[in-house]
Amino acid sequence: PFPYDHIVVPDSNVQNLIYSCIRNIYQAREIKKGLPAFQVGPTCYRGLWIIDGSFLLESMTFLGQEQDVRNGIEYMLSFQNKNGSVLLMDSHWKETGIVLWVIKRHAQLTGDTSWLASKWDNVVRAVGFIDTLRYRTMKDENAPYYGLVPEGFSDGGLGKKVYEFTNVYWSLNGLKSAVDIALKLNRKNEAALW
Repeated sequence: PFPYDHIVVPDSNVQNLIYSCIRNIYQAREIKKGLPAFQVGPTCYRGLWIIDGSFLLESMTFLGQEQDVRNGIEYMLSFQNKNGSVLLMDSHWKETGIVLWVIKRHAQLTGDTSWLASKWDNVVRAVGFIDTLRYRTMKDENAPYYGLVPEGFSDGGLGKKVYEFTNVYWSLNGLKSAVDIALKLNRKNEAALW
């Protein structure tokens, strides 16, 4: 059953828009690996896109679908590699940072510190990967990406690796999220280091 009664507004036109958004989220959702995959759309973009999926998970949290969201996060984390990266697309560095933000945001919205603590190993490994990327950029002080992340795939119509800001932005956002997680879990040493 759809959670239609979770958000109710007096304007019937706005309410109908909310209903259609909820229906669309569920229509694009599939169960994969026994977990819900919150996908972008039902046709040509059918699949898990980490950035879009993160906002869909946030929306589902607002709708009170906590367990579905946690299972969706588990599905995202099923793509985390041993080196800590989450890369559904080659050189799409931002995906690792986005997953860190997803973990922090869900804990922020639910207030569940125990759940957050259960994701600590994923957080540490993701930060390690972003740190590895940063070190890879330190060979050439004149490179436009020096001290950030290497050139990467940005999506948005650019079909090759370029020097661009979205990978940098989400990697930094992910690191800030990891610091916030560390502070919330009273891991002051990691927070200071990161």
